Amino acid sequence: MPETIPSVLFEWAGYAGVALCIGAYAALQGGIIRGSGYLYAALNLAAASLLLVSLVESFNLPAALVQVCWIAISTFGILRVFLLSRAIRFNAEERELLERKFPGLPRIAARRLFDAGLWVDVPADTCLMREGEVHGVLIYLAAGSAKVYSQGVHV
Repeated sequence: MPETIPSVLFEWAGYAGVALCIGAYAALQGGIIRGSGYLYAALNLAAASLLLVSLVESFNLPAALVQVCWIAISTFGILRVFLLSRAIRFNAEERELLERKFPGLPRIAARRLFDAGLWVDVPADTCLMREGEVHGVLIYLAAGSAKVYSQGVHV
């Protein structure tokens, strides 16, 4: 242990790492954060780093190896999200819908949403689907509007 750093700092780094690790996992399980975004990976990276720092005072090779692997996996996750997000492209209709209706939606989630549907350009009064029909895709209208009826009543 370095002489100039009080041992209590290493201990508190460990406590903070445990709190971050458990807090991130609890937030994931509680649906507060997503496991596929930056936040979860960043929390795990910080937690593993703090736990690794805490091992400086009382080194334990197996525990250190776990933290190094956790840091590597978290770094990979952050890099993966970054590269996937940068590679995503939206057409003009998708960009407009994203900006107007889903401004905070992550790019990866937006791409999944748009890929689950079809953009249609149809004449007025075209029936897109009937009540009770099951369709495997969403239908996006870039312009105009749609009337929705439930049991014959306009809703």
